Amino acid sequence: HNIMPRFPNVVIPRPIPGMSTEFVLVMEKLDGTKLVDALKIEQAKMATEQGKTLEEFEQEMMTKYLSGELYREAKKKYTPSAFIINTYASLIRTINRIKNLCIFIYNHTIVPILKRYPIDYIEQYVFINPHEIIDLLNEVHAHEILIDGIFNGDPHPGNIFLLKNGKIGLIDFGQVQELSLSHRLKLAKLIVLLSEGTKEEIVQHYISMGTRTRHMNPYVIEKLARLGFDRDDPEICEGKNAQLFFEDLGKLDKIIQLPDGYLMAARVGLLLRGLGTWLQLPHSTAQKWTPIAKKLLDTYKDIDEQFLNSFVSVDYS
Repeated sequence: HNIMPRFPNVVIPRPIPGMSTEFVLVMEKLDGTKLVDALKIEQAKMATEQGKTLEEFEQEMMTKYLSGELYREAKKKYTPSAFIINTYASLIRTINRIKNLCIFIYNHTIVPILKRYPIDYIEQYVFINPHEIIDLLNEVHAHEILIDGIFNGDPHPGNIFLLKNGKIGLIDFGQVQELSLSHRLKLAKLIVLLSEGTKEEIVQHYISMGTRTRHMNPYVIEKLARLGFDRDDPEICEGKNAQLFFEDLGKLDKIIQLPDGYLMAARVGLLLRGLGTWLQLPHSTAQKWTPIAKKLLDTYKDIDEQFLNSFVSVDYS
């Protein structure tokens, strides 16, 4: 009720009460292709062009992803705009509709008269529009997290459908979290600071959210904030993959506690950034989420600051 009226290109299947139980959620079936399957089809084509098996190609891509090379390649590579892809997709769909009309006429005239075999209709191809997918997924999940305060924490490509009608389907709400208004306002301010603020402002605010390290090293605290809600690319991680860089930060200044309640929200940003890199569109979570964060902050601009500071932190010592 919150998402579909606001985002007409998004479909969330409705649950079927009579078939659902405490342990099994049955929902409407969506007519489309999983994004992960569509990506595999594209990867298989690329593997064939390079004379490799799909397994070899996937292993090479994963190695590049972990090393940061995939990100560097994506930054250099030209990706057609959403308008160009949509124009091309519309042209192909129109051509296929005309072909199917001709097939319909043939099957209902020539076939019965001359006793010929009918021709199969052409299935509409599901196009991957990277710009629209990344922008829409970030906007939808930022709205869920910051405005609605309840969100799906598992938007990986297996839970995203490319529907035949051109819309995007979102399934599997098995990992859902609720965020209080105070949590959302604090997060919204962090998002805006990561996008537009100074390092000092980011560090100060992340500390106010409950971050504690042994030596309170500003460098470490700022990097922790960026890894969570901004970027985890080689530039931020100084040439290392995110996991190794996070471990190195802990060695430099032991993490004692992080703000409570944000792990799933950070995971959403991480998954969408990973998808963006695979689609050759690396991006900043903070920059994508800032418009919605500003909307929330503007709505509650007169709220008591003491209310925002009522947080409990997770102890990692």
